[in-house]
Amino acid sequence: MTKSPKLYFYDTGLACSLLGIESAAQIDTHYLRGGLFESFIIAEISKHLYNTGRRPRIYFWQEAGRNEIDCIIEKAQELIAVEIKASKTISKNFFTVLHSWNELSQSTASNNFIVYAGLENEQWPGGMVVSWQKMSEMLDKQFEKLIP
Repeated sequence: MTKSPKLYFYDTGLACSLLGIESAAQIDTHYLRGGLFESFIIAEISKHLYNTGRRPRIYFWQEAGRNEIDCIIEKAQELIAVEIKASKTISKNFFTVLHSWNELSQSTASNNFIVYAGLENEQWPGGMVVSWQKMSEMLDKQFEKLIP
């Protein structure tokens, strides 16, 4: 396993402006919708950690060009895997990469999270599904016990 750098635009409004996106409706069909959503979520996680007095130790992980985890949050000896999906619905296929990650890292599903564009939080066998709108609440409830 290696930690890999990845570039995120913390100001997604600026990113949209540079891409020529002028309305929210344009984002729904834009080819970079997923990347913009991912950048937004990473920025929100980072801001939340900074605002609660923590130094974010956030990484992107990719396995030899195949599987990738959008966000790995490091805490001492624990790693929290966060997959970010711009979809408004959840598919069991979203957990495939998390399952592979758990095997490689010897982690458990209790440290797996999927943040998605939907509205409801749900517990799945492969991890917790978190609505982007309720992410701060879930960070407080679920991550506080895991992140120093």
